Amino acid sequence: MMQTSNKHFCNLFKTIDTVQVASISIFGYCDDRGSENYNLSLSNQRAKQVKQLLNNGGVKLKILLEIQGKGKVALAPADSLKNLDEVRKNNRRVDVVLNLKNGNPVQINGVYFELTQQSKRGDRIYLKNIQFPIDRSILTPETIIELNKLALQLNKFTHIHIEIQGHVCCTKGSKEALDIDTGKEELSNNRAHAVFKYLVSKKVDPKRMRFKGYGNRFPLGKDPHLDKRVEFLITRS
Repeated sequence: MMQTSNKHFCNLFKTIDTVQVASISIFGYCDDRGSENYNLSLSNQRAKQVKQLLNNGGVKLKILLEIQGKGKVALAPADSLKNLDEVRKNNRRVDVVLNLKNGNPVQINGVYFELTQQSKRGDRIYLKNIQFPIDRSILTPETIIELNKLALQLNKFTHIHIEIQGHVCCTKGSKEALDIDTGKEELSNNRAHAVFKYLVSKKVDPKRMRFKGYGNRFPLGKDPHLDKRVEFLITRS
C-alpha cells in the first residue's frame, strides 16, 4: 500500500462513528501458493501490519476484538488461467470488520433473529453469529456457543420443525463454493450439514430437521458478505 493510500485509509477510518461500533476484527489472507504454515504466518503478519498502520495514523483501536491470519484462500475450479493472477492478487488482502452495537446484520420482512414460541411456518431465522473459517465447514468455538443456545430453544419448542439452509456469496461462474477440505463445490451444503450434526449431538430430534445447501442462489440483496450465512426455515409449527 502506498504512503498516500495509507493516509487516506486512516483518515477514512477516523470518520467512522465508533460509538456505534461494538468491536473491530482484522483478518489477513494469502493466495494459494506456499505451504500452510508459511501462509498462516504471512497472513498473520499482514493483519498485524494493518493494525500498526492504523495506530501510526492516529486511529485508536480501544475496541479491537481480534487480529488473526486466516492463511490461504483456495482457488475455485471456475478460476481460469486467464484471470489467475488477478484472482491471486485479490486474495492477498486484509479485511477490517466492524461489528455494530445492538445491530442486526440485515432487516427483511419474514426474517427474524431468534426462535420463539410464536415462530410460525414460513418464518426464516437468520443465525447472525454463525461463522466459519474461510472456504471451510468446520464449526468455530464462537459458532458452537450460538448453536448451544439454539439447541436449547429447539428442545424447548418441540413443536417446531426446521430446514437448515447453507448459503454462500461471491462465487465466480458457479452456483456453489469450494470446500477446501473435500476439494468439491459443496461448501453451503457441508456447512448446513455441520450445523445439523451438531444439533443432533445436543439431543435435538433429527426427525424435526433437514438440511440443504443453496449456494449463491438466494442473496439477501444487501451487503454480499451477509450472504455467507446459515439460516433456517420453519417447516412446521
